Amino acid sequence: TIPLQKRRCVPELAMAMTADAETFSIQAAEAELAALQTQEQELDLELEKLYSRASHLCQSESRSLAYVGEQHKQVPAAIRKLQETLSQTSGVADELSSRVRKLDGVCGRVVDALKLVDDMLELRECSDQVMKCISSEDYEQAAKYVARFRSSQEHLPPGTDDSSVRVLTEAEQQLSAIVRRQFDAAMASKDSAGVSRFAKLFHPLGLASEGVQKYVEFIRKSLAEKCNADFKAQLSSSVGKRADQAPAPFAECLTSVFVAIADIVQEHQQSVEEEFGPENFVVVVRGLLDEADVQGMRVLDKFIKDNAKVFLQEAQCDMRDVGAVLEETAQITQRTQQFHAYIHGVAQSVVEMIHGKEAFLQNLPKGYREDGLPDETKLLHRVQELIGKYVLVEQGFLLRSVEKAISETDCLDPYDPDQLTTTLVDDAFFILQSSLLRSLTTCEIYAVCAV
Repeated sequence: TIPLQKRRCVPELAMAMTADAETFSIQAAEAELAALQTQEQELDLELEKLYSRASHLCQSESRSLAYVGEQHKQVPAAIRKLQETLSQTSGVADELSSRVRKLDGVCGRVVDALKLVDDMLELRECSDQVMKCISSEDYEQAAKYVARFRSSQEHLPPGTDDSSVRVLTEAEQQLSAIVRRQFDAAMASKDSAGVSRFAKLFHPLGLASEGVQKYVEFIRKSLAEKCNADFKAQLSSSVGKRADQAPAPFAECLTSVFVAIADIVQEHQQSVEEEFGPENFVVVVRGLLDEADVQGMRVLDKFIKDNAKVFLQEAQCDMRDVGAVLEETAQITQRTQQFHAYIHGVAQSVVEMIHGKEAFLQNLPKGYREDGLPDETKLLHRVQELIGKYVLVEQGFLLRSVEKAISETDCLDPYDPDQLTTTLVDDAFFILQSSLLRSLTTCEIYAVCAV
């Protein structure tokens, strides 16, 4: 139970709390109202700014639209004016183009006329000077005049200065005959300077092919004379060897042929390429290869003839003679292979410099390599035959050597305690090694495999 005094105090406390709550609610509402009024004022200001900006934009855009409208009204008139201008320009361009075409045609005819005048003046000069040069034996200058005439002859219209053309035609024929005659005389007298001089005149006269053939003829003749002298000096003995001969005279004689050809290539390659072109130097190399066949087969024929007994009756010959023949055969084969590798390398390097290489290769005869030389020559064919003989003799020589080692080696005595080894195995391996090394010297894979 609550005491009486406390009961009296409860209503008073409740009334006081109610009064405080009412006072707090009014103050909060007034504060919130003030805040809202402030926010309303700010919104009013913002709206006024936006309205002012919108009015300004509307006025600006209205003026722009009015200006665009005025400009749009002027567009059709501007288009018509542009069309008229383009039409006038097109007409002027067509007229100018027609004038330019006419002017270009006139300029072309003027150029042709000037060229014709130059050709006629040059023709007159050539006809006036060519006979003087021939009379004074200045054949080089005369050939230049003829070459100029030949280059301009195709461009001259018919009936142009017939007298000058007739003089130059006669001069060309006369000079060609003189060059041929002088070249033959220089060849007959072995005048290398004269041959070189007149060989160079074939090209400006339009006789390049004939000049190259004659040049090859001269080179082959000179080579044949040198090889003949070497052949007589080294292989003049009809039977057997001379005391002063080299250990392998046939290989040395064949080597001298190859060296002479290499010297000719070094001496004449540049001049022939300059005067006749790289493609004609290939013709010179072919001629040298043909002469190498002739001279090389001459040496091989004598080698086979002088050693016929060894190749046919090897078992009846002295082993030292057989060994010497085998060594020389290997050297001959080796040097022939080396020469052909060299000459094909020279030809290949020349072919690489030819303008129009594809056309040159297409015109090669069947059986020729891309270097312009034949796949096989007579000398190579003869060397292959010699290799066949070599293999047979080598096999017989190897067997005889082993049999001799067996029969002449020291014998083992089973009762002698100091004699426990023999040299038979060493001798057999030495013989086999010598034979194999000799076959390797040939540079011929078939000979190595056969041995």
